[in-house]
Amino acid sequence: MRNRWHMDADVVVVGLGAAGAAAAITAHDGGARVLVLEKQEQEKVVSNSSMAGGSFICPNDVRESRRYMESLCKVGADLYWTDPDVLRTWAEYTSENKEWIEGMGGTGVTLVRRGGNTNCPDMNQSTSIVRGTWEDSG
Repeated sequence: MRNRWHMDADVVVVGLGAAGAAAAITAHDGGARVLVLEKQEQEKVVSNSSMAGGSFICPNDVRESRRYMESLCKVGADLYWTDPDVLRTWAEYTSENKEWIEGMGGTGVTLVRRGGNTNCPDMNQSTSIVRGTWEDSG
């Protein structure tokens, strides 16, 4: 038998991993009524973020991070798998991840390594994309 229910919300977030939690918190703090849907049992939740070691990406050079990501997504002269404007926005906002986590009360935030090796001729290695962790993040 199916249960029926009805709720009103301004924002519905599906999944309560790190990205879902960030979206829900940001929407709530912006004044939205937020509904979070998570299919896992509360006592047994294992998010993708947790399975990935609880880390996050935090570019330390927005311009170089964008260039690196464009080189990964480029498939032709002016053809990309992901629109360059989306990559620019990604680089700008993810570069704020460390400060955002700390601003939310996160402690022990450290940027632990640089990364990005690829066979792309435009960019053989990027030191502009940094992996970060925080206490109790996985």
